[in-house]
Amino acid sequence: MADWTNLPNDLIPHIANRVKVIEDFIAFGAVCTSWRIAATKDNFNVLSHQVPFLVMADGDDDRYQKNYSLSKKKVSLIFLPEVRGSKVVPIKEGWLCTVANDTGEINLLHPFFSKKIHLPSLNALLNFHDCETNHWGCIYVAVLSANPSVTSDYVLMVFHYGSDNCLAFWRPGDLNWTNIDVANNFTGRPSALVYHKGEFYSMRHSGIVQAHKVAGPNTSDQPIVKTRLVVEMAEYTFNPHVTQYYLVELSGALLLVAQFDKRNMDFPNGPLFYHTIKFKVHEVDITRERTPGNIVENYLSFLLSSLKTMADWAKLPNDLIAHIANRVKVIEDFIAFGAVCTSWRIAATKDNFDLLSPQVPFLMLADEHDDHYQEFYSLSKKKVSRIFLPEVRGSKVVSIKEGWLCTVVNNTGEMNLLHPFSRKKIHLPSQNALLNFHDGTGYETNHWGCINLAVLSANPSLTSDYVLMVHFYGPDICLAFCRPGDLNWTHIDVANFTAGVSALVYHKGEFYSMSRSGKVQALEFAGPNTTEQPIVKTLLVVETDENTLNPRVVEYYLVELSGALLLVIQFAISTCDGTNHTTKFKLYEVDITRGELKEEMKTLGNFSMFLGNNWASCIDSSKYSGVKPNHIYFADKWLNYSSYLDMSAYNFEDGKIESFYPGPGRRAQRLICPPPWVMPSLMK
Repeated sequence: MADWTNLPNDLIPHIANRVKVIEDFIAFGAVCTSWRIAATKDNFNVLSHQVPFLVMADGDDDRYQKNYSLSKKKVSLIFLPEVRGSKVVPIKEGWLCTVANDTGEINLLHPFFSKKIHLPSLNALLNFHDCETNHWGCIYVAVLSANPSVTSDYVLMVFHYGSDNCLAFWRPGDLNWTNIDVANNFTGRPSALVYHKGEFYSMRHSGIVQAHKVAGPNTSDQPIVKTRLVVEMAEYTFNPHVTQYYLVELSGALLLVAQFDKRNMDFPNGPLFYHTIKFKVHEVDITRERTPGNIVENYLSFLLSSLKTMADWAKLPNDLIAHIANRVKVIEDFIAFGAVCTSWRIAATKDNFDLLSPQVPFLMLADEHDDHYQEFYSLSKKKVSRIFLPEVRGSKVVSIKEGWLCTVVNNTGEMNLLHPFSRKKIHLPSQNALLNFHDGTGYETNHWGCINLAVLSANPSLTSDYVLMVHFYGPDICLAFCRPGDLNWTHIDVANFTAGVSALVYHKGEFYSMSRSGKVQALEFAGPNTTEQPIVKTLLVVETDENTLNPRVVEYYLVELSGALLLVIQFAISTCDGTNHTTKFKLYEVDITRGELKEEMKTLGNFSMFLGNNWASCIDSSKYSGVKPNHIYFADKWLNYSSYLDMSAYNFEDGKIESFYPGPGRRAQRLICPPPWVMPSLMK
């Protein structure tokens, strides 16, 4: 046939519809006018799989881009002036994400039809981290949830790689990027991002795979993005030959691909050249969230082996240092980590530490030295450290479980919340204001009495929405609370609190108190915007029977364990010199809904309990060294003048009592208070 245009018009679209390779389809449309008319998107399956082109670096100063076709084994030139002067990130659906070097303008660009979709600029993306306009950084990975060629209902998610690691997304109609908070969850530089079965999955060089579910545009869900851990790699995380990770979908499964490289040693003193030597592929089981292996042990073994051959620790890769810092779970180790060298200190930021992770409490000792330092004993490290803390001198101190101290200056009655490791101070209404509820009768400055219980509803290091409740122990019973912004204490009617308060705890939204007469009461707060009176309502929860109370019961504690509220009863005997010696403990779970004590507990399992002055806490001892499971570590809390400290560890299994502190067991003359437990913590 001499003239292809003479083909019947109904036959040409039929031929076009049978062309499955986009290169052939483009060539089909270039034959003649009638064939070009038939080469429309309606006659091509835009969702069909294609062999990707390789975009080549073009040294020519023109507006064409070179593309290498693997299937055709040839290079083609495509008129694409939009990519000149821009950074280009290809997207699997056939689009390019372009970032103009001089203006930071970002677009989605279809390279074969020159269609452009404007996005919020790079400057808007950098604003999440207060970066300057010309600050180094780039969009490292860009992923679409759907093809913009087919639908306008899609999400574009990007990794921005620079001084801060930024994960953000945009949807059609959005005026700006939506940032995803990755400060605590992600360490190491970004490596992979993919959209799979309705969720985005991200992967970093630290070995963490997480899923991000983006709420729809018409939903009121908060947060707009929900993140969950899927896999935390242990096998490859610190392998020096792993240079890249990929996430890829295959036949409905999500695969993790690890690329291994080897350095070219032909030029050991020259530029770095790497050659890929192998790949490993694993299927990710997204239905079973898991963390294979013990990542802490893995990083320690790698670190020790690396340091044997590394003269300068600072030469560890920055992303590896940050990853190591993020895996240190003990505050003491984290502080020591930051003291290694400058690069390690830079990585030892609060963003790389889980502020809510449980810690083994320190024992705050009486310091015989006449200086501004305070001694703390570490049970896990078996050593004493001195911390500069002049604020506790001349003050009574009550330790609070969240890592704060409640201090009362002896000569003025000034009260503060003090964070002992940052020395941050929060001023409270004075003790004198607290005593005014009782007209100050008999409460001269040197009169006996003190704040012996103080409990927080939340950690002031993390939020300003908290309540501090205190109990003043003296001739009169005084229970009161204050909140940030309060100018005075709010008094709580304690007419029903007979024999004083022995324990106070915050549990599941309410304060619970235990009287020395054996009554457990709940203290329910009215909302801040309510006119209900009284502002605090008390409700009797449990009243212990006469068998529970006996002359050898000397102290009660309320403590939370795995979501349950426990009543701990301490038994002791008194000697002729006025010394109390603990003999045993009994534990009961408080059934709040039925108002009774359950059967006596016979074991703590892997948990250990810490009891002391205003202190009751539990930790999973299997996660920490130096702490024995199924033991109760108790510190002296008796308000007497005996020279000996009642301070040991009680084996809950056999009832044996043994010392845990190697120092002298005598009460020091300059003891500021019974030696309290203090939770090591960092400020946010």
